[in-house]
Amino acid sequence: MYKGSKAGGSGSKSAATAAAAAAAPAPIGLTDDILSNMAVGKVFKDATKRVNSIDFTSDGRYLIASSDDESVSIYDTEKGSRHKLLYSRKYGCDNIQFVHSGTNSALCSSRVDFDHSLRYWDLYENKFLRYFKGHTGPVSSLKVHPYEDQFLSTSLSTASGGDSTCLMWDLRKERPVARVYSQEQVAKGLVKVGSSTGSLGGPCATYDTQGLVFAVSSSTPTGDGKKPIAKVHMFDNRQFERGEFEAFDLSPFTQGSPLRSMLFSPCGKYLLCSTAAGDLFAIDSFSGRLRATYKFDDAHLQSGSQTFKSLPERDGLRPTFSPDARYVLCGVPGGSIYVWPILSKGAQEQAMSEDPANVQACEPKPVGILKGHSGYPRCVKFSPTRSLIASAAAAVALWIPKQFTAPIGTQTDPVAIAKQQSLSSFSSTSCECVGIGCMHGRVFLSIFCLLPAAMPYSVLVAGTPGVGKSTFSRELGSAMGSCRVMELGKIIAAEHLYSEWDDDHNCSIFDEEAVEQHLENLGVFGKENVVVDFHSPDFLPPDWFDLVVVLRCSTDALWSRLEQRHYTEAKIKENVECEIFQTILDDCREHFGDDKVLELQSVSIEDIATNVQSVLAKLAAATNGVH
Repeated sequence: MYKGSKAGGSGSKSAATAAAAAAAPAPIGLTDDILSNMAVGKVFKDATKRVNSIDFTSDGRYLIASSDDESVSIYDTEKGSRHKLLYSRKYGCDNIQFVHSGTNSALCSSRVDFDHSLRYWDLYENKFLRYFKGHTGPVSSLKVHPYEDQFLSTSLSTASGGDSTCLMWDLRKERPVARVYSQEQVAKGLVKVGSSTGSLGGPCATYDTQGLVFAVSSSTPTGDGKKPIAKVHMFDNRQFERGEFEAFDLSPFTQGSPLRSMLFSPCGKYLLCSTAAGDLFAIDSFSGRLRATYKFDDAHLQSGSQTFKSLPERDGLRPTFSPDARYVLCGVPGGSIYVWPILSKGAQEQAMSEDPANVQACEPKPVGILKGHSGYPRCVKFSPTRSLIASAAAAVALWIPKQFTAPIGTQTDPVAIAKQQSLSSFSSTSCECVGIGCMHGRVFLSIFCLLPAAMPYSVLVAGTPGVGKSTFSRELGSAMGSCRVMELGKIIAAEHLYSEWDDDHNCSIFDEEAVEQHLENLGVFGKENVVVDFHSPDFLPPDWFDLVVVLRCSTDALWSRLEQRHYTEAKIKENVECEIFQTILDDCREHFGDDKVLELQSVSIEDIATNVQSVLAKLAAATNGVH
């Protein structure tokens, strides 16, 4: 069935690979000094009008930017060059986001008045794969699920009309699969998909980093002349049709101004909110309590006649977090980019030592103000894996630490910015799992891996579809600090690494040789931390990996999960039988060797933290023998 022959063979890493691993530079931790001394390493002036949205790939290498001039540019941040230039002449482009781990597909919204559909864009073939029709007003926010074929969008109501709704979509379907309703609306029976009556009126929505919970904002007029009531509604992604499990009233913090953006912190503990009036604050995502407010210097809030109040409704603040969830960044109309610690030092100490209910809100002072843009750098993103910040006004700028101010992509760069400056929150050699909080039955993980910093590790995660490989891989990658997480199934689809279609199993047949060659060309094994997630990996070279994790699951839990994915009964039975007979486990043991394979149970969400800790301990214990 498969085109390529199996590759590999047992054995230790080659001398060259071992030497590369030993020479790999140590990851760094972000500090106030580093972030306050960031400098522009590269500027791209490809757009003729304002850049309206940017997004990184999950590995941090590529950056996509859409502009009001109808162009879309993709940049290689390691080489410091434009990788691709595309146009959407008819519809314009806004809210652009990569889909999962690939670089060849993206979602975006339109900027024209006559069409408010969303579009699924094949960037490789430069064609639209699907038009998602459902909104009748301008799309105000778009958020792709971290690992499933699902996304959320919200729209605005305008003077000329509009629906002001929150819609949930499936990438495989042109119409929304659901409209999101509050618990009160569910009780009244307003849950029919396709009815806009009573649906939560955005204007923004976001997923947490695990995709287990999503938040939707709403602003409700009181009818008595008082300021509108601003709320954030928290939904269980698997049971959203029941309405929110929690709703937080943010009216005391918004002063009657509607929310314009929301973002969960990478650790899941905070929800960062901005308003149309330019207020920026973080709340506790478990309790809704105010944790911090972030203030700007009045001199930076205005650029000529442009202030927050004069900005178009879709052009408010778009703050972001650093990957370690310790800093908040935001651009302002005056052209500056503010960098704050997420909490002041005193508040951080208080949060560690006291009951969260007693922790008082703080007002952190900025650790740095980055200046360089002549216009409003509305778009700011921190690379998920490297100490690199992207910002955009009319031009796109890449910011790097000042000690590496040679232009990105030059001979003096030596991938110093992209790879030497990879991120790690900690550098201890111990392993611990902290910050496991539970919100209405959903566990948020804040796992910090404290592995020997100078040694790159490669971990392969295998298992039957539905055992939780993707969720576990993302948490493991986050715990390892600086780590490239590759969901191989999505890479195969995005890079067209398949040879034929299997009608019986309703899936593509991947080309083993092409997949192996693609991974080898990346040149990452032995040079940086890597987690590869794939259900059937027993064709990959064993010497690429330090550890092979095979996740197992009970048949009842697996059957339920595959039903939720809408698998056919025949396909569910086939996968459950595969799990019963431990087919993938036996294949991995035979191909990679018993000593390299670690079997772990993955039945509950709580197992994720335990399993991550087990893998980290295994890697740390094997350091002397493997590296």
